[in-house]
Amino acid sequence: IKNSIFRANQGEDALNIMRTDFTLEDSKFLDIKSDAFDGDFTSGRVERCSFTGIGNDAVDTSGSRVTVRDLKVDGAQDKGLSAGEDSVMDARRIQITNTEIAVASKDDTVLKLRDAKILNSKVALTAYRKKPEYGAARIDAENLTLKGVERPYLIEKDCLVTVDSVVVVA
Repeated sequence: IKNSIFRANQGEDALNIMRTDFTLEDSKFLDIKSDAFDGDFTSGRVERCSFTGIGNDAVDTSGSRVTVRDLKVDGAQDKGLSAGEDSVMDARRIQITNTEIAVASKDDTVLKLRDAKILNSKVALTAYRKKPEYGAARIDAENLTLKGVERPYLIEKDCLVTVDSVVVVA
């Protein structure tokens, strides 16, 4: 999917991709009622996309292997990036503004975050276990900029967050 606009979607997800390989490039998600992009058990990439006025999560993955590059999120009422259920997400050159939670890793997920700016958000990074059948989550961040963030880190017991190779104790 390239050069597309998803606007004023009222459904559960503006775009839901399941059990497939995908590429989402140079696209915009505007004024979405719930999740903007939801990838379940997928493998692919999201590049040069923007998300504005999202009612829930901007990018949400479960059981997926996803590369995210050059992403802008402004105004996600829940999470900017959310990865769970044994996902692996590699996100670079990300800007997330005005969110409840900027980046969330949960349930056996490893989320790598490089060159990210998180602005005016309640929680910057959170790692937790939501479902008992999964284990701890992890976030490895490098070159992270936080401004106007109420709570930089929210980390559940046994989960791990590192920033520039230093373990964060929250």
